[in-house]
Amino acid sequence: MRCLFPRPRRFLAAPLALAGAILTCGGCATTSPEAEGEPAGAAAPADADVESIARTIEERYIIGPTAAREMGYRIDWQYPSMGRPIRDFAVQADSVFTLDSNNVLTRLRREEGDRVWRIPVAASRIVEILGITYIPEDERIYLTTGGELLVLDSVNGSPVGKQELERIANTAPLVFGQFLVYGSRNGQIVWHSYRLDSEWRSYQISNSVQISPVYEEGYVIAIGSDGRIMNLRARSATQVWSAKALGPIVAPPVAGNGAVYVASLDQHLRAYELSEARSPLWQYLTESPLAEGPVLIRDRVYQQVADEGLVCFNALPLDRPGGEVLWRAGDAAGSVLTRMDDTLLTWDAAGRRIQLVDDRLGAVIRNLDMPRIDEIIATDVEEGDLYATGTDGRIIRLVPRN
Repeated sequence: MRCLFPRPRRFLAAPLALAGAILTCGGCATTSPEAEGEPAGAAAPADADVESIARTIEERYIIGPTAAREMGYRIDWQYPSMGRPIRDFAVQADSVFTLDSNNVLTRLRREEGDRVWRIPVAASRIVEILGITYIPEDERIYLTTGGELLVLDSVNGSPVGKQELERIANTAPLVFGQFLVYGSRNGQIVWHSYRLDSEWRSYQISNSVQISPVYEEGYVIAIGSDGRIMNLRARSATQVWSAKALGPIVAPPVAGNGAVYVASLDQHLRAYELSEARSPLWQYLTESPLAEGPVLIRDRVYQQVADEGLVCFNALPLDRPGGEVLWRAGDAAGSVLTRMDDTLLTWDAAGRRIQLVDDRLGAVIRNLDMPRIDEIIATDVEEGDLYATGTDGRIIRLVPRN
């Protein structure tokens, strides 16, 4: 496939190999001169030179090789900055999409980090793009912009059409079959057929919907601006049950194990059964409002609480209507990104810090300051790949070392 633009040079594997050798050795002897492409009689660099080279290599990356290794990861690739901060990015199927502050969309190959194309997708930078949705089987990309969907050819990035939305979108959509399911500005959950360019059904939730709906096991879980929680059947857009928190909900819920977990500003973390309408399976009263969403990993739920730190719950406790706390890590800030064996990686966006937390004891193992990171995500809650954007517009991919 021919690139529409010249492919920029990425950082190659050679510097990483050099970094690994230098950082592993510390102040030991240098690697073979032949391996580095030097004459056989070349003199070994002094310890100060080794430290300087290692520091230079560390500074080339958003997350340096040393920090990556301490997290159990290695750097796979880093894409250089195009000169603009990244407003949003998404990892979908075989691609990574970045959207900069001028609404220029870039498609990268997920495995190699090479650029496929880079194009402006909106006439003005003030146009808000709420979601990037890639449908590989159709070779189409749908950009949700409020009143319409911008449709792009995924092969070359060229625009191929627009779809008018009957109800103005207020959230990014989820994909269910041929539908994009999104929350609207007037408080409805909408099923829009992207193949037929037509709305199928909608369901009134609240005065407004500001959190993207969540799909799990045939259900769509929607959150209203007034604290309304509604579970809808995905295939029929009909209600299973509805509940209401005592305060607003500003963080997305998480679903799994046949349940949905919701954190609210009313200081409660609640678990509801998906398939039946009943009172919460359990609800835990915290010491402060919950502005971050919970994270579910197998049989555990992790919730960041402002006055308690990171709290770990049994996801499905028996006969514990008040919930079951497994441990508290009072000095752990941020939300859980992923779990590597028995170690949690958490991201504190305010402090720009990654923490390693022992999942057995709830103890912080290590703090890693990451001043160059703007945003970081994991592709899976267990041993997921890490993608981070830099404050200067770069993006990096880390993969588990094992």
